[in-house]
Amino acid sequence: MIKSVRFLVVLSVMSINGFLLSMQPDESFLSFILNKDLHITSYTANNMDYAIPPTNFLEKNILDTVPLRTDDRNALQNAFKMLSLEKPVATVPYELIHNITKDKVRFLANIICLTNNGKDISNFFVKVAEIKTLL
Repeated sequence: MIKSVRFLVVLSVMSINGFLLSMQPDESFLSFILNKDLHITSYTANNMDYAIPPTNFLEKNILDTVPLRTDDRNALQNAFKMLSLEKPVATVPYELIHNITKDKVRFLANIICLTNNGKDISNFFVKVAEIKTLL
């Protein structure tokens, strides 16, 4: 039992490190640190255009910062609920309507649990990037 828990912890750390290292300097993304109540406590923006300045998101619940479709909101909400020490990473696609062009813009939210000494979930790290498809 202890060996399998250690294996899961090592695997989780490797996944998180790979995820964090995959952030290329020229990549466009927003990342957030959330508290346990899903309120944004800090953010990082990299080469991303946004209709709302990220500073407006601070101290707000991440689910209330942009107009999400009901099914996308539910998917994100369920992802946060399902995260645990055993399953610390989730990926959730969602769409927003561009406020000028009215086109659908697709995003991918990668969510990682941050722990307090590996014992309980203390915060969340969320990286959001636009999904760009080749035509």
